[in-house]
Amino acid sequence: MKKTFSIFLLLSFLLNVKSQVVISSSQDNSNQAFEASEVDTIDVCLLKVQYRMEHIKDTKNSNQKKHYFMLLQIGDKISKFTDYFGLKVDSMQFLYAKQKMSFTEVVNRTMPIYQGTSRINIYKRHPASDKMTVTDRIPFAGNFKYTEGIIKFNWKLQEGANTICGYKCKKATTTFRGRNYTVWYTPSIPNSEGPWKFNGLPGLILKVADDKNDYSFECVAIEKGKKNEYIYIKDRDYFSTSREQFNITAKNAYDNPSAYGEAAGIQTISLKTRPYNPIELE
Repeated sequence: MKKTFSIFLLLSFLLNVKSQVVISSSQDNSNQAFEASEVDTIDVCLLKVQYRMEHIKDTKNSNQKKHYFMLLQIGDKISKFTDYFGLKVDSMQFLYAKQKMSFTEVVNRTMPIYQGTSRINIYKRHPASDKMTVTDRIPFAGNFKYTEGIIKFNWKLQEGANTICGYKCKKATTTFRGRNYTVWYTPSIPNSEGPWKFNGLPGLILKVADDKNDYSFECVAIEKGKKNEYIYIKDRDYFSTSREQFNITAKNAYDNPSAYGEAAGIQTISLKTRPYNPIELE
């Protein structure tokens, strides 16, 4: 099952690479029934906040921005920040697995949606109330998981007002791991959550942007969770690591993707260094 799903992740990356990649025949499971990853339910979703996320992948081409639609699921105790369309693909895969659909057909139906999604998942207050779990994928290097403490941001409340998604917002600023951020939050929704790792203000965070406009998150929709809508984490073969080591590995993989592809048993030709502009600079 996990081998099949890892191939699915590999194919999604290859669609974005302008070089030749050869997959060995031993990895060809195209005719077997697709098996979705198992999941562990960790909370019930009470509120859903959708954000448009933008970031500049290559600082030398600042006019070219990558866009994602992200979803913040807020539960009674735990929150999850994930890709909106990635979540849709999960639902499709669960359904197709029950229908015993072939691996090839599942890829054909879901890859157009899955391509270009963000692989990051952030679970605040999991596995403990003062911790957060982060899962992410580094191309060719694999799926990683690390845990760190809930961030205590040094917020500075500022003068100013804004209206986002119909909610009146107040302004705050902070500096975090090498970037300076301006944030808009609404006291009308008395929840201290926010996109990515942001939290800790007296109201839901609806907009965030750093002063270089490399990264931004802006709320585009808010709705209540549906009945029996759960927050889950996938039961997958993750490489357990630290935040610091994850960032080092990501930088190395972007600098030398061919070496990581060969180490994974994939024959690659002319994989060039990829631009790397992470949200965390420290």
